[in-house]
Amino acid sequence: MSEEITQQAAETAPAEQQVAQTQTKPTETVEFWKQKAREQEARAKANATAAQRLEEIENASKTEQQRATEALTAAEKRAAEAEASALRLEIAAEKGLTPAQAKRLVGSSREELEADAEDLLANFKPPEPADDTAAVAAALDLGARGGTAAAGDPAADFAKFLKGQLT
Repeated sequence: MSEEITQQAAETAPAEQQVAQTQTKPTETVEFWKQKAREQEARAKANATAAQRLEEIENASKTEQQRATEALTAAEKRAAEAEASALRLEIAAEKGLTPAQAKRLVGSSREELEADAEDLLANFKPPEPADDTAAVAAALDLGARGGTAAAGDPAADFAKFLKGQLT
């Protein structure tokens, strides 16, 4: 009898092994892991799409922020230039400078601009307007009104006068 029991045990042991082999755990099959890999791949694709969309949104808002910063910087620059120009013109008007001279004033403060204006006036006085028509007529030697012209050519005399060569 003991032999029969051992023989039965030996026969049942391989049978149990066969049953155990056919009834494997789901985590031990290739199909299970393929299914898990597909699920993870789908999840990774969804995450990649979401990450890309988030990056686009961040870039769009960053661009708007950069645009706003650039616009603010440009507006501040234009305002500073306008204030400096207005200050230069104001000082030029006070000191009696011409508009051409006003453009050449250099300085960042009112005191610096006033000092430069005074230096400019000292070195380059603006020409005084010539209202003396008699002096011009005498220099041209045009002669009397209804009479004849002087011996010289009036056009040549006028050209010489303009050049400062008429004596």
